[in-house]
Amino acid sequence: MHLGILTPDTQQRCCFGDEERYMRRLLATLRRMQDQARLFLFTSEEQHGSYEGWMRVAIGKVGGGRGGIAGLLGVGGPLARAAKKAGVNALFAPLAAAPVNPPLPLWLYIVDVRPWEPGGDRADDLKQAKRVCAEARGIVAPSEHTRRRCLELFDVPLDKVVVAPPGVDAVFADPSETIVEKPYLMIVGDTCKTHNYPLVFKGLAQIQKERLHTLVVTGTACNAEPTDWGPRGVRIEKCPDAQLAGLYQNAEAVIFATLHDGSGQRILEALRAGGVAVAPNLDAIPEVAGDYVLFYNHESVESFVRAVRRGLQEGPSNLDQRRRASKRAAEFSWEKCAWKALSAFKRG
Repeated sequence: MHLGILTPDTQQRCCFGDEERYMRRLLATLRRMQDQARLFLFTSEEQHGSYEGWMRVAIGKVGGGRGGIAGLLGVGGPLARAAKKAGVNALFAPLAAAPVNPPLPLWLYIVDVRPWEPGGDRADDLKQAKRVCAEARGIVAPSEHTRRRCLELFDVPLDKVVVAPPGVDAVFADPSETIVEKPYLMIVGDTCKTHNYPLVFKGLAQIQKERLHTLVVTGTACNAEPTDWGPRGVRIEKCPDAQLAGLYQNAEAVIFATLHDGSGQRILEALRAGGVAVAPNLDAIPEVAGDYVLFYNHESVESFVRAVRRGLQEGPSNLDQRRRASKRAAEFSWEKCAWKALSAFKRG
C-alpha cells in the first residue's frame, strides 16, 4: 500500500494540537518501521515547510477560496491529481478534512469527536461526518473512549474502529532542569473556549492565598487566550520536549484544564516525567492514567482545590508513587500505536 496522509493542519479547526502531536509521532514511527517511499504527505501551504524531509505536496490554503482545502478534495481535484502523480493508492485523513466521495480508498483518524458533539463547532456537519465515516474502510482512534463515541455519534459498526493508543517518548523520563524559577504550578491545555480556565483560576486564587506560586501555562494560544496572565504568569506556547520534561518534573503540580480529552497523551507525558498530575475525571484520562492522577470534578471548584492541595502536600514525599506512574506510562509506545494503525489498513 502506497499511503497518502492528509495532515491535521489541512482542516479548519480552532485547535488541533493534540491531533497534530498524535499524527506527527505516529507518522515518524511508521516511517521508521517501513520504507519511506510508501508514505506521501498532503499538507496545507501554511504548514508545508514544517514537514521538511518527507515526500509531500501542498494542496491548498486552509480557509482559502472555494472552501479552502475542503473545496480541493473531490474527484478530479488537486488532491486526486497529486495522488495519481505520486502513485498513492489509499488515503489516511482526519475526519474534519476528509472528502465525501473520496478519490481513493479512505481510512480516517479521529482523535477528538468534540466538534461534532451537540454544541460543537461542527455539530451542523454531523450528517456529512456520518456519510464520510460510512464510506471509510476503517477508522483509527486513540482510546476506547473515542472509539465508543464514534460508535454512538457516527453510527459506525463495532469492528470499523481500531484503537491505537498514543505512545510517550523516553525523553520525558530523562532528568531535566527547569527553565522556570521554582516554585511553580504548571497548567496544561490549549486556550480554547471549551477548556475549563474559569474554574481553574477560581481554584488557584484560593491556593495562591496559602502559598504563592508562579503559574506556568503551556499549550496552543486559541480563541480564549487571556490578554494578561497576571504578574506571576509565564506563557510558554511551544518548547522542545526535553524542556517540557523539565517543566513537568519540577512543577509542584501539573494541572490539566481540559474539558475534553480523546487521547490522554499529555497526561502520559506528565506521568512519564514523574510529575504530580491533577486532572478532571473524564473522557480518555482515567483510561490511560489509572490511579496515578489526582482527579477532580470538573464542575466543582472545591473538588479542584482539594486535588491541588493534596498534590502539594503529598507529591514531594510520594516518590514511589511517581516512579510507578512513570513505569505505567512507559508501557505506552508509539511502536504499538503504529502496529495498531497498520492493522486497520490491512483489514480494509
